[in-house]
Amino acid sequence: MTTTTVPRTQDLSEGALGMALLDIERRDLSTARRHLAQATGRGVSTGSNASLFHGAPALELVLARAHGAGDEVRAAVDRVVDARLAAAHRRQAAGAAPPRRMGPHPRPDRTRRPAAVPPPDRAPAARRARLPRRARPPRPW
Repeated sequence: MTTTTVPRTQDLSEGALGMALLDIERRDLSTARRHLAQATGRGVSTGSNASLFHGAPALELVLARAHGAGDEVRAAVDRVVDARLAAAHRRQAAGAAPPRRMGPHPRPDRTRRPAAVPPPDRAPAARRARLPRRARPPRPW
């Protein structure tokens, strides 16, 4: 089985692009240039994985903080936005729902309660029963 690892150099959270943003905020532009070169050395992602946190939109955000977002980067981001809008219009015309994006940690099902946790109405009584007789709290009535 062959696995492919996606390069994370253009991630704001873990890649060189995020480090460049930190360097820009610290006003260390020489280090920021080095991180930007590392992040864009193999091109800029404009595919379906491009978002505010990855690829061309993230690069535009970082460069905008340094007042250096050029026309090429803006055009790449415009292409990403246009492709997403066209896909959304096609889905709307077809009456389809948008695709669900499951991240690395999907939201837990909030309708089910784990079996180990007693229902809320029985929890106080169960706690009171475990306390020694003299340590029981006074009854409110």
